[in-house]
Amino acid sequence: MKLFREKRSRMAGAILTGVVAAAGCQFEEWQSAGFGRTDFLKKAPFYVSYGSKDVGAGANTASTVGCIAVAVDKAGRTVLLDAGGEAALQPLLAAMNTRLEKGQRCKPLAGTSLPEDGAPYLYAGSNDGESASPAHNDDDDQHDQSRMILSIQPPSKEWRAHLARVLQENAVQQLLIIRLGLADYPQSSKGIFGKRVILGTGHERPLKFVTPTDQQIPVLQITGLRLDRDGRILRAGAEGIIAKESGFVVRMVLRATEVLSPEELQNALWARRTDLPNRPLTWEVAFDELVTRLL
Repeated sequence: MKLFREKRSRMAGAILTGVVAAAGCQFEEWQSAGFGRTDFLKKAPFYVSYGSKDVGAGANTASTVGCIAVAVDKAGRTVLLDAGGEAALQPLLAAMNTRLEKGQRCKPLAGTSLPEDGAPYLYAGSNDGESASPAHNDDDDQHDQSRMILSIQPPSKEWRAHLARVLQENAVQQLLIIRLGLADYPQSSKGIFGKRVILGTGHERPLKFVTPTDQQIPVLQITGLRLDRDGRILRAGAEGIIAKESGFVVRMVLRATEVLSPEELQNALWARRTDLPNRPLTWEVAFDELVTRLL
């Protein structure tokens, strides 16, 4: 299994080079030094705040926080291109960007783009997931079950300088970045015989009893980062939208998009939360939760 993990995680491992156990580092130290940080999460909601400089969720307004267009994350584009699924997500991306612009929670920075080289990176998902760094798989052997993690890589010095100019030009203090992507989530038990995958805040999906215990569950998710003008990551989080079981498929080297087909990704635009009053669209609930908790 370790061989497969190393092979499938080559890209993520390169992005997350230098990941350290940052629990003992001060906020300024690990971000300024360019070190990554990984947090293992015991339960939902899947959010982490970094350092005392964060004034707290809900305290920021559109007058202080800018936002750029929602896009598919870098790792997700690589997988989707292989599976021909990127076009299937375009209607969902368009709907998310319309909701972001009309939500008045942040100031849309129309026409603004930031370079991909040196940009901050957030991995949200199982520590045993397809896109997780090999370090996340091997450093937690004392736990029998996979666990949810948020792993971030701070931006480069050049990217931070570019961000500072963009925010100054647009008269905002912080930036909200939201990305749509694919990840594997860990499953957990429910009751004596039940199984489930926790997708996010108040959101879970039951799994069939025959689902292999060590099987990772492919999920379409949205992730987000809030950064200050100096490029420091203040808060990060994720919300799953839809999940798909792969039944009895042996998932040693199987990729998430081979389970979540282009048709299923496209249908994510219309999936509904039948457990909530008025059956709202699943992506809208996840999107609003992410924005609210990041701000």
